[in-house]
Amino acid sequence: MSAVRVTIEPASDGVPAHVVRHDPRARNVRIRVTEREGVVITTPPRVSRAVIERALRAHAGWLERRLTETAQRRAVFAGGVEAMLPDTGTFAATGEAWGVDYRHAP
Repeated sequence: MSAVRVTIEPASDGVPAHVVRHDPRARNVRIRVTEREGVVITTPPRVSRAVIERALRAHAGWLERRLTETAQRRAVFAGGVEAMLPDTGTFAATGEAWGVDYRHAP
C-alpha cells in the first residue's frame, strides 16, 4: 500500500491556502477545517488539482464560515485560561456578587 502524500498549497484566485492529502484509502473528496492545519482536503491518489480547486470553490461559503469560527475560537484561547475565568461570581441563594481572586499554587 502506498503512503499518504501531503502537499501544502498557497492561496490563489479565490481558493484559500490548504493542505492536500492524497490518501490511497480515501474513496471520496473530503474537506475539513482544523485549528491546527486550517483547510485540509483529503482525496484519492489520482484526483487532479483542478478537481480539488473546483471542490474548494464549490464550498467557498462553508469554508469562509468555518475559517471565521476557527479564528474566533483561536482569539478566545489566545489570552490563555486566565482570560476565560470570571472576575465575579453571584450566589443564586442571596443574589450577592463576590469578586474572585485567583492565586497560583506554589
